[in-house]
Amino acid sequence: MKKYFLFLLLNCIVLLSNAQSDTRINNFWENPYYINPASFSNRYMSVYSIVGRKQWLNFPGAPTTFFMSAAQYFPKMHVQIGLKAFEDKIGYTSTSYISLSYTYISMLNDDWRINLGLAGSFQNLWYDMVEINTTVADPAIFQKLAQVKSYNADMGVEVANRNWRIGASSQNLLSLFASDEKPQTYMNHLYGIYRHNTDDFYDFGGGVAVVQSEKMVQTEMNVTCYFKTHQMADMFQLGAFYRPTKEVGAIFGLHLSSNLFVSYSYDFNFGSISNSSIGSHELMLIYRIDKCPTCY
Repeated sequence: MKKYFLFLLLNCIVLLSNAQSDTRINNFWENPYYINPASFSNRYMSVYSIVGRKQWLNFPGAPTTFFMSAAQYFPKMHVQIGLKAFEDKIGYTSTSYISLSYTYISMLNDDWRINLGLAGSFQNLWYDMVEINTTVADPAIFQKLAQVKSYNADMGVEVANRNWRIGASSQNLLSLFASDEKPQTYMNHLYGIYRHNTDDFYDFGGGVAVVQSEKMVQTEMNVTCYFKTHQMADMFQLGAFYRPTKEVGAIFGLHLSSNLFVSYSYDFNFGSISNSSIGSHELMLIYRIDKCPTCY
């Protein structure tokens, strides 16, 4: 057991050494697999999700982002295989990738488990030449805007029990060593998520996440209240989050059925962007099937 925690400590030191900011969704708290290939559902063997995000509404060229993920757990092998796809359009620039991950789940004792994850991705960066307006007839300008294709890799670790998830991940590792341009930059995440589980009508939860970008560190704090009914646990939830970059937001989640979950979030930045934007909107759908008898 000491070897596991030593490995976790070494990973955290490496993962927080260097990074760059990333495109991320608001409600990754509900599915941390979006930021960590080591994240594993604690209740279901199959989890599928899609996310659409429109950032800084009314701001010209603001980001429009789509995510999707699929993860399948194989209990006999203690392995999860996952697939993740992403597309982000900012102005005339579009970035996309598809990623395949492998996660190994090991029980430390009766309460705690450790997950180790690796992922490889194919990434693509291109430009919409129709939207580019330039009065300079220089072919070198368009050569600079040539399509870029490359491969990359992610790694992560997560320890968890019934109430806690503590994880660290490093995304786009190969970008750290690349001498040429990569569609995605190197970044790190560190997070802790707590969920109080009782038989009461409601439960509370919360979390703290840190994203490191070279010399810049971004933090985020989240609090959520989960409401239950006699027919369904976690019927709906209300949450709020805060980022010290003058950004606040709210999340509303609802179980449409025992397997289908939908969440909507809205965030507003009180910085200079507020003069041209009325906030950001995000919609997430998660479909979970096959309850895991050996999970918690």
